[in-house]
Amino acid sequence: MRPQDRLTYARSFVQNALGGASPRILYIEVTKRCNAFCGFCPYWQTHRRDELADYAPIVKRMRPFCVTFTGGEPLLRRDMPELIRRVVAVRPRPYTALLTNGWLLSVAKARALREAGLEQVSISLDWANEKHDAHRGLPGFFARLSERIYQLKKVGFDRIVVNTVIMEPNLDEVLDVARTSERWGVLQSFSCYSTLKTDSTGELIDSDHLNHLVRVIEDIKRYKKRSKHIISSDYYLDKAIDYFRNGGRIGETCRSAGKRFFHVDPWGYVKICPEFEPFAHWTELGVRKPAQHSCTKCWYGCRGENEAPLTLSRLRDLRI
Repeated sequence: MRPQDRLTYARSFVQNALGGASPRILYIEVTKRCNAFCGFCPYWQTHRRDELADYAPIVKRMRPFCVTFTGGEPLLRRDMPELIRRVVAVRPRPYTALLTNGWLLSVAKARALREAGLEQVSISLDWANEKHDAHRGLPGFFARLSERIYQLKKVGFDRIVVNTVIMEPNLDEVLDVARTSERWGVLQSFSCYSTLKTDSTGELIDSDHLNHLVRVIEDIKRYKKRSKHIISSDYYLDKAIDYFRNGGRIGETCRSAGKRFFHVDPWGYVKICPEFEPFAHWTELGVRKPAQHSCTKCWYGCRGENEAPLTLSRLRDLRI
């Protein structure tokens, strides 16, 4: 990112954070279809295709600082570059990111996304070996990512983020993922497993493994100081311990959903969180408002990092 662009986004980020009139992030779920077969997510069972062809009017209405395109797997949309192009044409222009599992991210597709104006690619990676293949139901997945990550940087993406979900099955190996992302020359963030999608508790870190979790979090924080590529805040990492200690719950209620971020489904219905039911179609915004909620059942990055205090160290973490 050019220095002048970095300055522009830093100023917009701070203005958004202090103003609070519009969401910091608008997550646009462009499809629920997915090409992976993860046990913790049922989206691969979805086949509906009649998604919207243009999300720019929604972005113009909601005026977020950042638009993150998600799925399902967003790269199943062949018109993804055009969707991006229309959103980046909105003024003021939002920062744009795309969250993908990476399987379909060929060099040609990456180049088309970059030329359309996409600024960040976030890739989900929970193991830095063949266990990731088995977890996603796609043989050869990790090797495929390892080969392509360097090519993506040549395409022009200077902000590539590996996102890793901390959970009991990979607790011994999350630091290996961070070492791998450093070797690749990309950024690293963390999130925490939640039961919201499937009600499965087997991935939660239980009381027998809490001491291990504490050691892992401390290792991550020490590594963060040394490597400078981990963008998760210390606030988020410390609260992850409280979250798992409390059986997958934290706080009196989530303070971010419906305030700092909103979620739009493929058909234009707006939610305060992807795990909630829609409260309105985007054309009804301003007329229909979300109900009060008391959900405490996640410590996803989208919640926790939006609850993190806005400090100079946090801005440095985010590299803006």
